Amino acid sequence: ASCDDLTAALRPVALSEPEHALRAAATVAASASDDANTRLTDVLVALVSGNLDDWRNRMTVCVGLGDYRVRDGVLRHLYDNPSDRLAVRGSLLGLVGYAPCDVVAAVATTLAGCAWLDGNAALTQIALRHAQDADAAYSLARLLDRALRHAVPPCVWTQSLAAVSMDDCVAGAA
Repeated sequence: ASCDDLTAALRPVALSEPEHALRAAATVAASASDDANTRLTDVLVALVSGNLDDWRNRMTVCVGLGDYRVRDGVLRHLYDNPSDRLAVRGSLLGLVGYAPCDVVAAVATTLAGCAWLDGNAALTQIALRHAQDADAAYSLARLLDRALRHAVPPCVWTQSLAAVSMDDCVAGAA
């Protein structure tokens, strides 16, 4: 896909009034759980399976990724399970446009992290630009952007992911 195609894929999806209501209700429902382990499991199942055709699953993933413990857990999972990256990248590409404004940066940054793990600098840069347009202060997007601008190879990030266990990610220690 060209850079223009990738950029277009990340644009917000125009929602009808009923779709706005469905997204709002699904967002409230997805926000009900505070258990990071449960959220991480739900997010990974939806992302890996690509089962994002309904608002409940879309908002479970979006709201989940808005929790840095879940976001970091997803990235750690992708480090541990490279075979899931393609499916997750496809799911995230299709999801960013549906994300509520307050979690666009988290979803786009997770996409950028997934792409960077595979060495896809073009998609990483496009997703980071989208994340920073949504929230210029989003710290992981800023960190990844600095790494790209300074030509830090993805293996440096993978080494840092390797140093933090999944339990530490979900506990918020990453």
